Amino acid sequence: MIAVEDIGVAVSEILDKPELIGKDVYISGDQLTGEEICNLMSEVLQIEMHYNEVDDDTFRNLGFPGA
Repeated sequence: MIAVEDIGVAVSEILDKPELIGKDVYISGDQLTGEEICNLMSEVLQIEMHYNEVDDDTFRNLGFPGA
């Protein structure tokens, strides 16, 4: 999750440093857990939500495209 403003700042910094142009640059805003994201969305949307963590192997076996 990242704010548009954060992306603008990152792009500006990259353009000010020519050695970074053409390189992979990783940025992030908040680094929240799935549960923290769920709680925040629940609060903002005013609906009860619960985070259900699913491990990678279980997700791969759910049987829908992209799993």
